[in-house]
Amino acid sequence: MRGIRMENGRILYFGNLAGYVTGNKAVVDPLFSGDGLNRFLEKQKGIREVEWRDGVYDRLMNGQNDLSDGPVLKNIRIWQLKPSVDVHMKFIGYDRMRERFGEPSPEDYQLVFDGEAETNNLEEI
Repeated sequence: MRGIRMENGRILYFGNLAGYVTGNKAVVDPLFSGDGLNRFLEKQKGIREVEWRDGVYDRLMNGQNDLSDGPVLKNIRIWQLKPSVDVHMKFIGYDRMRERFGEPSPEDYQLVFDGEAETNNLEEI
């Protein structure tokens, strides 16, 4: 099928890194699941098994070379209240903050982290 090809052990689906081949197994992100890709994979002589695994596309796009069974790490953004806001807005629950100060305003926040975290555990982040 045009638009689907193998290149250096990677499966390209219309220019997108959809998966990779390891041994006789193709590991593909279910985001790309469909008749066209399934037919393409069935025609590949070296592929005996196809595993559909969430997060493969994200890993490949982020340049991860180790595509083992480790957790998929998502890119995250963390926003915090600016130092200049009323100190009473900090360290209180969302509902209480809305009661006392109204709806949150984007102008009161600053981006403090934008990237891939080393864990998916919210407490560790």
